[in-house]
Amino acid sequence: MNTLPSNNLKKCRVRAGLTREKAAAAAQIDTKTLYRYENNMQYPNVYTALRLAAYYHRTVSELFPLESAEQSNQEKVNAPGSAAQNERENKRQ
Repeated sequence: MNTLPSNNLKKCRVRAGLTREKAAAAAQIDTKTLYRYENNMQYPNVYTALRLAAYYHRTVSELFPLESAEQSNQEKVNAPGSAAQNERENKRQ
């Protein structure tokens, strides 16, 4: 399964002592959707990310750290079999 970079949604929810159902209702989303966000299977749209950030009294970048996304992208670029990796190997030959 292809997963997205890590986020802090579940940590914030657990620290607040909330059930997934209560947090999802407050953010006006389905519990299955929140599950997918918390488990890095899907990103929320900007509007939902802003609602979640406001609910948890965090910034969007605190919930969805940019450095995680950049690191994940860099790992994909450097992964064996990636286009960038193949290009580097072809230049060596």
